[in-house]
Amino acid sequence: MIAQHIGGKATRDAVFLSSFDVTSLPAMIIGAAVLSIAVALGATRLFRRFGPGRVAPLGFLFSAILWLLWWGVFQVHAGVAAVLVFLHMAAVAATLISGFWSMASERFDPHTAKKKMARIALGANVGGLLGGLTAERVAATLGVDMMLPIMAGMHLFCAWRVRALRLPEDERPQPAQAQPDDDASEAGHSSGLQVLARMPYLRNLAILLFVGTVATGLIDYVFKAQAAAAYPDGNDLGRFFAIFYTALSAATLAVQAVVTGPVLEKFGLARTIAAAPVSVVALGIGFVVLPGLVLAAAMSGLDRILRNSLFRSAYEVLFTPVPRDAKRATKTIIDVGFERMGDAIGGGLVAVILLAGPVVAGYLLVGVAVALAIVATAMSFGLHRGYVKTLEESLLTQAKDLDLEDIRDSTTRSTMLQTFGTLDVRELLANGYARTLPATKIAPSALASENAFSPAPPPMVVASAPAPSTASEDPELARLAGLRSGDPARVQVAIDGKMPPALVPDAIRLLADEDLHVPISKALRTIAPNITGQLTDVLLDSEQDFAVRRRIPRVLAFGAPERAWSALRAGLADRRFEVRFQCGRALLQMRRRDSGLAQEGAPLEAVILKELKVSRRVWDGQRLLDNFGDESPLLEGVLAERSNRSLEHIFTLLSLVLPPKPVKVAFRGLQTDDALLRGTALEYLETTLPEPIRVALWPFVTEESAPRKSPAANPAQVSAGSLEKLLQSQRSIEMNLEELRRRLQAADRA
Repeated sequence: MIAQHIGGKATRDAVFLSSFDVTSLPAMIIGAAVLSIAVALGATRLFRRFGPGRVAPLGFLFSAILWLLWWGVFQVHAGVAAVLVFLHMAAVAATLISGFWSMASERFDPHTAKKKMARIALGANVGGLLGGLTAERVAATLGVDMMLPIMAGMHLFCAWRVRALRLPEDERPQPAQAQPDDDASEAGHSSGLQVLARMPYLRNLAILLFVGTVATGLIDYVFKAQAAAAYPDGNDLGRFFAIFYTALSAATLAVQAVVTGPVLEKFGLARTIAAAPVSVVALGIGFVVLPGLVLAAAMSGLDRILRNSLFRSAYEVLFTPVPRDAKRATKTIIDVGFERMGDAIGGGLVAVILLAGPVVAGYLLVGVAVALAIVATAMSFGLHRGYVKTLEESLLTQAKDLDLEDIRDSTTRSTMLQTFGTLDVRELLANGYARTLPATKIAPSALASENAFSPAPPPMVVASAPAPSTASEDPELARLAGLRSGDPARVQVAIDGKMPPALVPDAIRLLADEDLHVPISKALRTIAPNITGQLTDVLLDSEQDFAVRRRIPRVLAFGAPERAWSALRAGLADRRFEVRFQCGRALLQMRRRDSGLAQEGAPLEAVILKELKVSRRVWDGQRLLDNFGDESPLLEGVLAERSNRSLEHIFTLLSLVLPPKPVKVAFRGLQTDDALLRGTALEYLETTLPEPIRVALWPFVTEESAPRKSPAANPAQVSAGSLEKLLQSQRSIEMNLEELRRRLQAADRA
């Protein structure tokens, strides 16, 4: 396709400039632009109704027939053929290329598109090199007109291969049909221009392309005028253009292969887009100082090189998060209509500026081009914000159709690790599993984990009033006695109603009870604003019972906002993973209730980086003893039980730094088998995360994003050998099996 396009441009310029004076070029450009806009509008209607995968192959076939027809006209009247070839290249060929890129953008998610679009553009540049070489050789040996049937053959080939690339409708990825909070929800029922008017992001892309095209048209005229003056013979001019376009294709190929990938990675889409207008500014100033064919060719050539490599690779990716209907309604209008409109305005400016005389006109044309390039550069840097917003809206819209109960776990799950996440070690010991374990000594490194699970420390000592001899003597003391009884029914009676201050220490202690912590938590929440200080003291005291400390954040989230926020924020530095995990959840819960709570991006980024500085073994080994999946701020149902807790904790903290809704959907997207949603999530993260966090997180995220099977395990079927292997491999277990074995033997002897 691009071989035909580059060869066609060389043929077009040679045929036209050998038949007409260069001063007729602006009028031809304007006429071609008007036709192109009409063709683009018609093609857009076809793309929206039938899809580019169905329309493009027929378009290439029709184009091939037209090239053969123009070849016949050339034998009769070269001037008429030159006009037809010019119009064909401007309208039909450009529209077909836009249709192909529409197919590509619908096929890939945004993250995958960054790699695939660059690879496709590399193939396009190889084709451009071959097309330029073909045009040069044909012009030198057979005459420039023989390129017309060759171009017909190329488009026949394109018709065949583009048809093979078409996806069946039932297999086509279905991007979101509408953007939330945007009038673009009516894209499927509006014209392309109406969609552009409602969607600022697409409108800015259209204006950027228009401004850049006007600047390119002005410097292109200066270059062609210089070339026509240097090579008056048509065949010589055809060979010059063929050599020029071939050299450009070779240089573009080198830039695409070597430079584009690293530039996209380092500078992002917006700055990559800005490279082309920046080159016009730099070389335009040079041309004013030292005019001539060499610098004019360098200015036009570098602009083309960057537009066909860096610009094209970034520009096509910018369309990937746009909803399909909006994309089909506008892309061809932007690619062809606005580009040709830029050509028309550029041609009109050339015609006006030429009135100043040929000597002054060259300087004026380049000066205006430089001014427009400066505007285009400024607009390029503004694209990043619109791209991120479109990614966020795409994530939120795709999430509407996401059935979370059908999603398969995307993290690596071994049977033993999954089993341990739901087992109580003391229960295993009580059931006799550990009695069969051979004498094994745990390595010291395995006993020093920051995520340790150790036997419960001694009961928390709390100051309380002495128990009365008769509970009925005082209702408050009776409630206290009920709390201390351990009987669920009496405890429930004791915590009914507003809890007096004297009961708070005993109620906090009961958070360690597996059967009572849920009702106790609910009772403490009702008075949490009044006991924030007591809750904070227990949370931050590492000597207190771990079972209590890990459940405090769920109560503290309802405390006095500023003091509770500070306490939970301090809890993010705790030695225990589960305490940090629950503090993160509580902070996000508070932020959702009050978005005005302390915004502290940089400090939280430091916390996130610290969480990411762990080995893969620790990352996979971090588990929760309490499983409140129904209360997860990021996941619901079965996903809350299956997700990697380390990754969930990171995304909880990211929700405190970035907009929470897109982060939530991005995390869900990483758990799905939907390649489009997962790719959109990865692209959003790659685009928005601060560089240090992205670099540290990426090894975990990219592995987590690939769906894998997660075998289930039955605790009753865990063998003694498997349990031993489990306990040895878990860095989160801080217990010595030798000591446990001695205790069991002593118990047996007793």
